[in-house]
Amino acid sequence: MRKRPKTESSQKLLEVIDGDTVEVESNDKRETVRMIGIDTPETVRPEKEIEYYRKEASDFTKSRLKAKMSNWN
Repeated sequence: MRKRPKTESSQKLLEVIDGDTVEVESNDKRETVRMIGIDTPETVRPEKEIEYYRKEASDFTKSRLKAKMSNWN
């Protein structure tokens, strides 16, 4: 079995958009990441009705990621 070559990459958390979506910079490219297995109220989708507890869900995600990420802006 062949081993996959190791690649260097750099990820930086830029912004928590809502409770299950973040913006990251990966190898000098800005990307939107939706977290699998997390279902939180929508906060930024104009076609959806504003849902309860959206701010609390976003704040929770921010606090959890901030505690784990040393490169938080």
